[in-house]
Amino acid sequence: MTTMTISYDEKNAKILELIRKLLAAGVITYPAWEEWTEDEERQAFLCTSRNNAAKLFSKHLA
Repeated sequence: MTTMTISYDEKNAKILELIRKLLAAGVITYPAWEEWTEDEERQAFLCTSRNNAAKLFSKHLA
């Protein structure tokens, strides 16, 4: 299983429709927080934190 975080404009109707289609087709799933194990939640948090830190550092090191 892979955890992926995406960012998108919530007002963009085309993106929302694409996400709805992907969910309906079963290509992606959106598990509720209570369905995640403690380890899955920790891994998702660490991944997001690393990505955010990398973006922040790249602005200052470039």
